Amino acid sequence: MLPSVRNILASTELQRGAPEVLAGRAALDREVRWTHIVETTNVEPLLRGHELVLSAGAAWPTQPQALEALASALAKVGIAALVLELSDRLPHAPSALADAFRRHGLPLIVLHSTVQFIAVTESVHSAIVAQQMATLRAREDLNSRFAQMIARGASSTFILQQSSELLRQPVLLVDAAARIVALNTAGLATTDVVASWRKNPANWLSAEVTAPGQHWGTVWTQSATSQTAPHAAGNDYLLSQAALALAVARLADGSENSWRTARDAQLISAIRSGDYATEAEILAQATAVGFPLDQKLIIALGLLLPTDATDVPAGRLAELLDAADLRVCLMKEAPMRNRQQFSLLLSGAETGSLAAALQAEWPAAQISLGQQTQAPGELKASLQEASDLLAMPPSAPRQTSQDSLLRAEAHQLRLLIHGLRSQSSLPTFVRATLGPILDWDAKHAGDLLDVLRAYLRYPGNRTAAAAASHLSRSVFCQRLALLEEVLAADLSSGETISALFSAVLAHDSLSEGTR
Repeated sequence: MLPSVRNILASTELQRGAPEVLAGRAALDREVRWTHIVETTNVEPLLRGHELVLSAGAAWPTQPQALEALASALAKVGIAALVLELSDRLPHAPSALADAFRRHGLPLIVLHSTVQFIAVTESVHSAIVAQQMATLRAREDLNSRFAQMIARGASSTFILQQSSELLRQPVLLVDAAARIVALNTAGLATTDVVASWRKNPANWLSAEVTAPGQHWGTVWTQSATSQTAPHAAGNDYLLSQAALALAVARLADGSENSWRTARDAQLISAIRSGDYATEAEILAQATAVGFPLDQKLIIALGLLLPTDATDVPAGRLAELLDAADLRVCLMKEAPMRNRQQFSLLLSGAETGSLAAALQAEWPAAQISLGQQTQAPGELKASLQEASDLLAMPPSAPRQTSQDSLLRAEAHQLRLLIHGLRSQSSLPTFVRATLGPILDWDAKHAGDLLDVLRAYLRYPGNRTAAAAASHLSRSVFCQRLALLEEVLAADLSSGETISALFSAVLAHDSLSEGTR
């Protein structure tokens, strides 16, 4: 970064000259590369652009046409500004010169008091060198920061977040098909950010995310404004480092879907945590990344892969679902009971096709479905239901693929009890209801709790309940009689059955939590 005309105008040396801006006030933020004292009209061989030109006009012409030609020559070279020192010989700036500078949009500054041009030059050059050193230090810091991110294997989501925070500007990651795959809005409305980029991409800086023979996309950020000063290392340099880090992360992941899965994880995490200002904002974010939530009923799905399944990256699962022509948003979770777990969002109409595709690939996979909805707030609950269903112990041995498909609508009582695990009243209820059975089994190495489970599963069919307990019907009936004696309760009572069923669910949920 270089000092601007505005910065130099505020310096002590120039302020001694009582400066006045006569033209080009809107261009005072032009960068100054160097200073040059010019007292001749033959300026082109002397200048290369972005100079702050200092002059007393000693050898300048007085004819208006010649002054206009001088202004045109300075504009053609691309100077940053002209500082003209007034004197007895030149008590005011020639009107022809001022008018020409206004037409070209170039800053023309006059000094009403005498200053030492050498002092101005030394001050500006010192500022330029100091700024260049500060830029070098800032770039070294950036290089170190992004190198550490690369070494740690930081995700594209984190790289974009860090870039946006450093720039204090929105950052977009766009793939080779011009689709937004990730964004960080820096606190601005998603719809405004996306609309600004689509309407005026020329007002944005960009850096290509590439590797030899590969072009994956582009990272974009808004140009610095008066409200957000550019980064000390330069916004373009910072963006190039972000693009490099994104390219390395893409190569390291090895998946064609790495950006997509990072985008999906960011969206699911935001919905689950509630980290969005309004529902309109999260809907806009989802639409921007190509997964609109407000155009159809969405359902949350949980997937738990069997212990013998090889490690499945999220990108591999995305490829499988894409091959089945299923539009899904997915996120890999922390392992559950040493098994791989995923959370997915999809259209409720595609549930059957998705379950079939997953079970065809992993026949022993467990799949859970939350309730479908269009509201992000309710989708958070649907995600929680899908996760809780996988975390709960099975109510009975699973024998078919349909037994591995758990729907929240069919397990509302189990979900309610699972959600009460942290309440001290739940173990109290379990102890009060099942205590006699648990004590009897512990004392006699008995199986009354297993018998009770079978009875509750088939309350109206003792033959089926006996088979589930691997007991003859007569022995099973004897166990039921013993159960009634131990509990001092009538097992034909609907209220008793309800209480026992709830207590068994609570007992299993609490036991699962201690494993």
